[in-house]
Amino acid sequence: MKVRCKEVLEYLYRQKTENRMNGATLIELPNTEGINDLYHEGYITIARDARRKIKKVSISGKGIDWVKNNSAESSNTPKTLEDALLLAQPITVSITSDVISIKIRDEIYSHIKSFLDSSHYFTAVEEAYKVVRQKLKDIMGEEAAAAVFGENALNSKHWENVFGSTPQTGTPEADFMRGAGYIHLGVQYLRNEKSHTTATSLDKNLALHYISLASLAYDLISRIDSDTEQ
Repeated sequence: MKVRCKEVLEYLYRQKTENRMNGATLIELPNTEGINDLYHEGYITIARDARRKIKKVSISGKGIDWVKNNSAESSNTPKTLEDALLLAQPITVSITSDVISIKIRDEIYSHIKSFLDSSHYFTAVEEAYKVVRQKLKDIMGEEAAAAVFGENALNSKHWENVFGSTPQTGTPEADFMRGAGYIHLGVQYLRNEKSHTTATSLDKNLALHYISLASLAYDLISRIDSDTEQ
């Protein structure tokens, strides 16, 4: 189990057993990967608000059993759920002059790691875009961004399923969703170009820019859980 997942479970277990609390409130965080992992594995349950944002997290019976069987008692359990997530999160982002180190989505990195390790950067980029398109297909049943967002990212028909709401046109929220649509359109056409071009040598730095775009596109449609709300 990942370190951040272990920290979260220990915190929730202590809340339930020592403080007699059924769950913990979660403030908005840039990354809730540990929460999502635990939810999909059945270690926690999640309550959401009307916009499907996570508002409360509770440990499940499976989670309690795991803590009892696998976790040593510690006085250093984080004081809040936010601390548990952030404390266990390694520092993976850095800026040194004009060199910026970022963390891309695990779903993408795990798929393209072998291509990066072997310096097949063209293939790594193409495969990264395939992962993004598959995620869109998992949500909407359609992998082409143009079919979901429209050629000019003006189609709001699917915003509810992708983002959790359909704000009024002209609002900042609607502008964000349209912007995300444009990013996915970029992924679609850049991927088409790669798929219809013979693989060639691709500069590593340029490849990483392409992959960062793929990671952003994936992240923007992964902010809400597409599973049935619990």
